[in-house]
Amino acid sequence: MDKVGSKNNIVIFSRPIRTGKTTELLEWSKNRSEIGGFATPDINGLRHLRFLDDNRLIPFEVGVKAINRVSRKSTLSVGKFEFYQDAFDQAKNRIKEAEYVAHQWFVVDEIGKLELNDKGFAPEVCELISKYKRRELSGNLLLVVRQELLDLVIYKYALTNFCIVKSLMY
Repeated sequence: MDKVGSKNNIVIFSRPIRTGKTTELLEWSKNRSEIGGFATPDINGLRHLRFLDDNRLIPFEVGVKAINRVSRKSTLSVGKFEFYQDAFDQAKNRIKEAEYVAHQWFVVDEIGKLELNDKGFAPEVCELISKYKRRELSGNLLLVVRQELLDLVIYKYALTNFCIVKSLMY
């Protein structure tokens, strides 16, 4: 994987939905201090944010039990799911901080429907991708994208010099 990054500073990790992308990402990044960004694992049926540089874990998805205790102003609806706005904000801050903290790899898990509709991490991801495209940031950017959205993501962010991988473990 590191050889891939040396040729292309933007790498897209893409497979179909529910095929273990985040699980593989966490295994690949385990015990590696040169990786920043975040992954979004499911834990006990709910999505969480795991910051890869400090291994901090915070709730991302609002569970059914908590939905009535949480203000609608503090959540973001995505289809049938509710997410904590504060978690989005923390992830956005990590993306913004990427230019100030050098990492061999910076990971965004994932670029999805929200970002394609200019929501979620969209503004921050757009700026981050632009900086990597212009090679203003050192290291590599790893974007996790569902296979069904791959062409849309490539088009939206006008990606031309990148590579696509289906596995991180080679």
